Amino acid sequence: MIFNAHTATCIALTTLVHLSTTSGQFVTLKDGFDVADSYRGLRNLDEIHCDEPYMVMSSEEIKSTLTQQLSYFASTYGIEEATSIIEDRIPLLTYDVQFMKVCASCKSQSLSGYGCEESDYGYDVTHSGLVLLPVDHNATTQTTSIIDAEHLKPWFQFRAVTVAPIDSFNHIYEPPSLVLAFALMAASSGYVAISPENTGYGESNSLVPSPLDRKSLVAGTMPLFSKASKYVDDATDGRTKLSKKDASFMGYSGGGFHAVAAADALEKYGFIPVQVLAGGAPLKSRTWTLLGFIRDKLKFGPFDGLNMALVGLAVSNTRPGASNFGTPSQSFLIPEKVFDDGNGLLDLFQDLNAPSSQLNSTVYLDYVAATYPGLLAAEKLGYINPTLVTFIEEALENEDHDPCRNVPDLATKGLDLICDALDASDLTNVMDNANYPVTLCHSTGDTLVTIENTYGFDVKYLLPGLSHGQAYVPCHFKLFNNAVVEEPVFRKTKAPKGMKKEKNSKEPKGDKGPKGDKKSKRDKSPKA
Repeated sequence: MIFNAHTATCIALTTLVHLSTTSGQFVTLKDGFDVADSYRGLRNLDEIHCDEPYMVMSSEEIKSTLTQQLSYFASTYGIEEATSIIEDRIPLLTYDVQFMKVCASCKSQSLSGYGCEESDYGYDVTHSGLVLLPVDHNATTQTTSIIDAEHLKPWFQFRAVTVAPIDSFNHIYEPPSLVLAFALMAASSGYVAISPENTGYGESNSLVPSPLDRKSLVAGTMPLFSKASKYVDDATDGRTKLSKKDASFMGYSGGGFHAVAAADALEKYGFIPVQVLAGGAPLKSRTWTLLGFIRDKLKFGPFDGLNMALVGLAVSNTRPGASNFGTPSQSFLIPEKVFDDGNGLLDLFQDLNAPSSQLNSTVYLDYVAATYPGLLAAEKLGYINPTLVTFIEEALENEDHDPCRNVPDLATKGLDLICDALDASDLTNVMDNANYPVTLCHSTGDTLVTIENTYGFDVKYLLPGLSHGQAYVPCHFKLFNNAVVEEPVFRKTKAPKGMKKEKNSKEPKGDKGPKGDKKSKRDKSPKA
């Protein structure tokens, strides 16, 4: 069974909304906030407060809910890995899970390094995301404590690119989301799962959305880990630590890019990645991410153009830090399309009132047409700088698959800075030099992030003929089914001091075997 393009995410988002109405209320929420409301679609971020736990699910409730969700995909779409996870993974889920929105900035956490220097974009701006903690919850006393492990391993779960800001919230916080489902499985297995909202979303929505910027990825991720680490330390009086070792990273599309980029970037902060699970990832931004998109321009619809515009927004003279900032002639997108007195792409992608594009794509497109008249491009490449389009089209004609490196005198052509900006996000070297396993899933029929993005790399799961949207669900299941999920390391409990024998209660030494029974030093064989 094949998914319709753009509906796969919608199915993943809505399945549990339906199922939850028959499964009953399974959590106790703060201030009378019940789970049914969240399942119908919580749309007000103000109802979830920073750094306050707002929900707990028991392990049994997690097993039941996820079994229903995954059974839907297994029976309706024949996804074998969903059945495998139901039979082999879900029965092993052990721990209750506490939900908490975490908010922090590089500055507030006193972080310094790659992506968190004072000069980096968003350094002092609060970012947000969801942290799921493995806990023991007492339903009778309504008390919750983090499991008594020596250390907890981190699991980073990244979402895909979303053209509507509300969909960032849907992916991260709404129970039907597959992003949340797999983060929940990791947390119930004993990991601390962290799902960042990314720069330009959530608490950082004053910033320019920067979905494929490697430094912004750090600014949106490291502060959350640091804040979560301190929370674990304080909640356990220092007995349990959130470790940087054995870190796992998972995501699809832009989330796949983030998984690969984060594993590399966080190594600079002492993390030890043990696995990266990436599907549909635009790994070659300098080459095939743009080459493939322009080559296949006749095969895609309006959302593909909007997605590429969103990806190019951060390198379109919108934010400091990009090598082409301050040079409008080398903007990735046409400047007039980006800035247009409240009617530009930047306004659209920061519009908090825009409806979900994934729950109902028609409603979203109607909203864009009515609110931003003339913005929806009639031409397939109507948002991209025509000089850049011509440059790429000529490269395709000449079978040049790396024009930013091969074409001489880029400065004269007015392309050197935009090529530098694209190169800054390229992950080819990261993939070539990774000293940890990176598991890839990609479709041969992907026209948004073409299969050439994986050329030269081992693709464990190669899906035939599916579009980018159609591969979203099966790649998630295949990747997680391949994941190594381990039990946390628990502390070896010693007997309390009061339980030890007093010195005077020991048996008299005379009752022991005579010392003469032991070999003396003289009995040893002499050294050569």
